[in-house]
Amino acid sequence: GRRYHLDRDADPYLRRRIPLHYLPKSWPTHAPPRELAAAGMGALKTIKLRHMWPENICATLAAKSDVPVVLVSIPAGSSVSAGHTLLVRVTIHAPGAPALPKLLADGVSVRLTRRTKLHLNGQIGMMREVVLGTAEVLDVDHAREGIASVQLAITVGENGREQSWAVPGMLEVIYHLRVSVQAPKEAGAAAFLPIYAHDERMHVATEPYGTRQRELLSLGGASAPALAMVDRRLDRGNSVAW
Repeated sequence: GRRYHLDRDADPYLRRRIPLHYLPKSWPTHAPPRELAAAGMGALKTIKLRHMWPENICATLAAKSDVPVVLVSIPAGSSVSAGHTLLVRVTIHAPGAPALPKLLADGVSVRLTRRTKLHLNGQIGMMREVVLGTAEVLDVDHAREGIASVQLAITVGENGREQSWAVPGMLEVIYHLRVSVQAPKEAGAAAFLPIYAHDERMHVATEPYGTRQRELLSLGGASAPALAMVDRRLDRGNSVAW
Protein backbone atom coordinates (compact mmCIF):
# COMPACT_ATOMS: atom_id res chain seq x y z
CA GLY A 1 0.00 0.00 0.00
CA ARG A 2 0.96 3.65 -0.23
CA ARG A 3 1.84 5.90 2.70
CA TYR A 4 1.10 9.61 2.79
CA HIS A 5 1.36 12.24 5.52
CA LEU A 6 -0.80 15.18 6.51
CA ASP A 7 1.04 18.18 7.96
CA ARG A 8 -0.54 20.66 10.37
CA ASP A 9 1.63 23.75 9.91
CA ALA A 10 -0.50 26.55 11.33
CA ASP A 11 1.96 26.65 14.21
CA PRO A 12 5.44 25.05 13.89
CA TYR A 13 5.22 23.88 17.52
CA LEU A 14 1.94 22.07 16.83
CA ARG A 15 3.00 20.42 13.59
CA ARG A 16 2.21 16.73 13.43
CA ARG A 17 2.78 14.09 10.80
CA ILE A 18 -0.18 11.71 10.56
CA PRO A 19 0.45 8.56 8.50
CA LEU A 20 -2.35 7.35 6.21
CA HIS A 21 -2.13 3.78 4.96
CA TYR A 22 -4.19 2.63 2.02
CA LEU A 23 -4.25 0.41 -1.04
CA PRO A 24 -5.14 1.81 -4.46
CA LYS A 25 -8.51 0.47 -5.54
CA SER A 26 -8.95 -2.36 -8.03
CA TRP A 27 -11.93 -3.91 -9.81
CA PRO A 28 -12.64 -7.43 -11.12
CA THR A 29 -12.28 -7.94 -14.86
CA HIS A 30 -15.62 -9.73 -15.35
CA ALA A 31 -19.09 -9.52 -13.86
CA PRO A 32 -19.68 -12.43 -11.45
CA PRO A 33 -22.46 -14.86 -12.46
CA ARG A 34 -25.34 -15.12 -10.01
CA GLU A 35 -25.60 -18.84 -10.67
CA LEU A 36 -23.04 -21.03 -12.41
CA ALA A 37 -25.74 -23.29 -13.84
CA ALA A 38 -27.38 -20.35 -15.65
CA ALA A 39 -24.13 -18.69 -16.74
CA GLY A 40 -23.21 -18.69 -20.41
CA MET A 41 -19.98 -20.26 -21.63
CA GLY A 42 -18.35 -16.83 -21.95
CA ALA A 43 -18.96 -16.14 -18.25
CA LEU A 44 -17.18 -19.28 -17.06
CA LYS A 45 -13.69 -20.70 -17.13
CA THR A 46 -13.52 -24.51 -17.07
CA ILE A 47 -10.33 -26.38 -16.21
CA LYS A 48 -9.58 -30.08 -16.52
CA LEU A 49 -7.87 -31.30 -13.36
CA ARG A 50 -4.71 -33.38 -13.69
CA HIS A 51 -4.66 -36.69 -11.89
CA MET A 52 -2.03 -38.67 -10.01
CA TRP A 53 -2.04 -42.29 -8.94
CA PRO A 54 -1.15 -43.56 -5.47
CA GLU A 55 2.40 -44.90 -5.25
CA ASN A 56 1.32 -48.53 -4.86
CA ILE A 57 -0.66 -48.60 -8.12
CA CYS A 58 0.80 -50.86 -10.80
CA ALA A 59 1.71 -49.47 -14.23
CA THR A 60 -1.04 -51.48 -15.97
CA LEU A 61 -3.79 -49.89 -13.90
CA ALA A 62 -2.26 -46.42 -14.16
CA ALA A 63 -2.16 -46.69 -17.95
CA LYS A 64 -5.93 -47.14 -18.20
CA SER A 65 -7.57 -44.54 -20.42
CA ASP A 66 -11.03 -44.68 -18.86
CA VAL A 67 -10.15 -42.86 -15.64
CA PRO A 68 -12.77 -40.39 -14.38
CA VAL A 69 -12.54 -36.87 -15.81
CA VAL A 70 -12.83 -34.02 -13.31
CA LEU A 71 -13.63 -30.45 -14.40
CA VAL A 72 -13.78 -27.31 -12.27
CA SER A 73 -15.73 -24.23 -13.41
CA ILE A 74 -15.18 -20.75 -11.97
CA PRO A 75 -16.10 -17.21 -13.12
CA ALA A 76 -14.25 -16.08 -16.25
CA GLY A 77 -11.09 -14.08 -15.75
CA SER A 78 -10.36 -15.85 -12.44
CA SER A 79 -11.31 -12.53 -10.87
CA VAL A 80 -13.35 -11.85 -7.73
CA SER A 81 -14.04 -9.04 -5.26
CA ALA A 82 -12.86 -9.14 -1.65
CA GLY A 83 -15.64 -9.96 0.81
CA HIS A 84 -17.85 -11.45 -1.89
CA THR A 85 -18.81 -15.05 -2.56
CA LEU A 86 -16.97 -17.06 -5.20
CA LEU A 87 -19.03 -19.83 -6.79
CA VAL A 88 -17.28 -23.03 -7.86
CA ARG A 89 -18.60 -26.10 -9.66
CA VAL A 90 -16.77 -29.44 -9.76
CA THR A 91 -18.06 -31.96 -12.31
CA ILE A 92 -16.94 -35.60 -12.32
CA HIS A 93 -17.47 -37.77 -15.44
CA ALA A 94 -17.12 -41.56 -15.43
CA PRO A 95 -19.66 -43.07 -17.88
CA GLY A 96 -17.98 -46.46 -17.75
CA ALA A 97 -18.10 -46.66 -13.95
CA PRO A 98 -21.28 -44.91 -12.70
CA ALA A 99 -20.44 -45.50 -9.02
CA LEU A 100 -17.14 -43.58 -9.12
CA PRO A 101 -18.50 -40.00 -9.53
CA LYS A 102 -20.60 -40.35 -6.39
CA LEU A 103 -17.60 -41.74 -4.50
CA LEU A 104 -15.25 -38.97 -5.65
CA ALA A 105 -17.87 -36.27 -5.02
CA ASP A 106 -17.59 -37.02 -1.31
CA GLY A 107 -13.92 -36.03 -1.42
CA VAL A 108 -14.12 -32.60 -3.10
CA SER A 109 -12.19 -29.86 -1.29
CA VAL A 110 -11.79 -26.22 -2.32
CA ARG A 111 -9.70 -23.69 -0.37
CA LEU A 112 -8.61 -20.11 -0.98
CA THR A 113 -5.08 -19.16 0.05
CA ARG A 114 -3.13 -15.91 0.22
CA ARG A 115 0.58 -16.25 -0.47
CA THR A 116 3.06 -13.48 0.37
CA LYS A 117 6.46 -13.67 -1.31
CA LEU A 118 9.42 -11.49 -0.29
CA HIS A 119 12.26 -11.33 -2.82
CA LEU A 120 15.87 -10.74 -1.76
CA ASN A 121 18.66 -10.33 -4.31
CA GLY A 122 16.45 -11.67 -7.09
CA GLN A 123 15.40 -14.79 -5.17
CA ILE A 124 12.50 -15.66 -2.89
CA GLY A 125 13.80 -14.88 0.59
CA MET A 126 10.60 -15.58 2.48
CA MET A 127 7.18 -17.00 1.67
CA ARG A 128 4.13 -17.19 3.88
CA GLU A 129 0.83 -18.84 2.99
CA VAL A 130 -2.46 -18.35 4.82
CA VAL A 131 -5.71 -20.23 4.20
CA LEU A 132 -8.46 -17.61 3.97
CA GLY A 133 -11.32 -20.05 3.82
CA THR A 134 -12.73 -23.43 2.85
CA ALA A 135 -15.63 -23.75 0.45
CA GLU A 136 -19.05 -24.87 1.65
CA VAL A 137 -20.95 -27.44 -0.40
CA LEU A 138 -24.26 -25.99 -1.59
CA ASP A 139 -25.58 -28.87 -3.68
CA VAL A 140 -24.60 -32.28 -5.07
CA ASP A 141 -26.36 -33.51 -8.21
CA HIS A 142 -26.35 -37.20 -9.17
CA ALA A 143 -29.32 -36.99 -11.54
CA ARG A 144 -27.37 -38.13 -14.61
CA GLU A 145 -25.80 -41.58 -14.55
CA GLY A 146 -22.03 -41.50 -14.55
CA ILE A 147 -21.88 -37.78 -13.71
CA ALA A 148 -21.72 -35.95 -10.39
CA SER A 149 -21.85 -32.17 -10.07
CA VAL A 150 -20.83 -30.43 -6.83
CA GLN A 151 -21.73 -26.76 -6.29
CA LEU A 152 -19.62 -24.88 -3.74
CA ALA A 153 -19.26 -21.35 -2.40
CA ILE A 154 -16.38 -19.63 -0.63
CA THR A 155 -16.16 -16.13 0.86
CA VAL A 156 -13.11 -14.14 -0.27
CA GLY A 157 -11.89 -12.68 3.01
CA GLU A 158 -13.34 -9.38 4.24
CA ASN A 159 -14.67 -6.54 2.13
CA GLY A 160 -11.89 -4.11 1.15
CA ARG A 161 -9.19 -6.02 3.08
CA GLU A 162 -7.86 -8.36 0.38
CA GLN A 163 -6.15 -7.41 -2.87
CA SER A 164 -3.72 -8.89 -5.38
CA TRP A 165 -0.70 -6.59 -5.68
CA ALA A 166 3.04 -6.59 -6.15
CA VAL A 167 6.18 -4.47 -6.14
CA PRO A 168 8.20 -6.05 -8.98
CA GLY A 169 11.31 -7.78 -7.75
CA MET A 170 10.50 -7.10 -4.09
CA LEU A 171 7.11 -8.29 -2.84
CA GLU A 172 4.10 -10.21 -4.15
CA VAL A 173 0.69 -10.88 -2.63
CA ILE A 174 -1.05 -13.55 -4.68
CA TYR A 175 -4.15 -15.69 -4.21
CA HIS A 176 -4.78 -19.29 -5.25
CA LEU A 177 -7.91 -21.38 -5.45
CA ARG A 178 -6.79 -24.87 -4.45
CA VAL A 179 -9.05 -27.67 -5.69
CA SER A 180 -8.53 -31.33 -4.78
CA VAL A 181 -10.66 -34.41 -5.36
CA GLN A 182 -9.83 -37.64 -3.57
CA ALA A 183 -12.05 -40.52 -2.53
CA PRO A 184 -12.45 -40.65 1.27
CA LYS A 185 -9.98 -43.00 2.95
CA GLU A 186 -12.90 -44.81 4.55
CA ALA A 187 -13.94 -46.02 1.10
CA GLY A 188 -12.39 -49.39 0.27
CA ALA A 189 -11.56 -48.37 -3.31
CA ALA A 190 -9.79 -45.14 -2.33
CA ALA A 191 -6.34 -46.74 -2.57
CA PHE A 192 -7.01 -47.68 -6.21
CA LEU A 193 -8.44 -44.38 -7.47
CA PRO A 194 -6.52 -41.38 -8.83
CA ILE A 195 -6.10 -38.15 -6.89
CA TYR A 196 -6.97 -34.87 -8.62
CA ALA A 197 -5.48 -31.46 -7.83
CA HIS A 198 -5.28 -27.97 -9.31
CA ASP A 199 -4.10 -24.54 -8.16
CA GLU A 200 -5.74 -21.62 -9.98
CA ARG A 201 -4.26 -18.18 -9.49
CA MET A 202 -7.00 -15.68 -8.70
CA HIS A 203 -7.12 -11.91 -9.10
CA VAL A 204 -8.69 -10.42 -5.97
CA ALA A 205 -9.98 -6.84 -6.27
CA THR A 206 -11.06 -4.45 -3.52
CA GLU A 207 -14.24 -3.28 -5.27
CA PRO A 208 -17.40 -4.94 -6.62
CA TYR A 209 -17.77 -5.15 -10.37
CA GLY A 210 -19.51 -2.15 -11.97
CA THR A 211 -18.90 0.42 -9.20
CA ARG A 212 -16.01 2.29 -10.82
CA GLN A 213 -18.09 4.49 -13.12
CA ARG A 214 -20.58 5.24 -10.34
CA GLU A 215 -17.78 6.40 -8.07
CA LEU A 216 -16.12 8.56 -10.73
CA LEU A 217 -19.43 10.29 -11.43
CA SER A 218 -20.20 10.92 -7.76
CA LEU A 219 -16.71 12.27 -7.00
CA GLY A 220 -16.29 14.41 -10.10
CA GLY A 221 -13.87 12.15 -11.94
CA ALA A 222 -11.62 11.32 -8.97
CA SER A 223 -11.30 7.94 -7.28
CA ALA A 224 -11.07 7.51 -3.52
CA PRO A 225 -8.50 5.10 -2.04
CA ALA A 226 -9.44 1.72 -0.61
CA LEU A 227 -8.80 2.07 3.11
CA ALA A 228 -7.33 -1.28 4.02
CA MET A 229 -6.47 -0.67 7.67
CA VAL A 230 -9.84 0.49 8.98
CA ASP A 231 -11.31 -1.11 12.09
CA ARG A 232 -14.97 -1.05 11.14
CA ARG A 233 -17.32 -3.16 9.08
CA LEU A 234 -17.52 -1.96 5.50
CA ASP A 235 -20.47 -1.71 3.17
CA ARG A 236 -20.41 -4.48 0.54
CA GLY A 237 -21.19 -1.89 -2.13
CA ASN A 238 -17.85 -0.10 -1.77
CA SER A 239 -14.67 -0.56 0.20
CA VAL A 240 -14.91 2.82 1.93
CA ALA A 241 -18.73 3.09 2.00
CA TRP A 242 -18.95 6.44 0.22
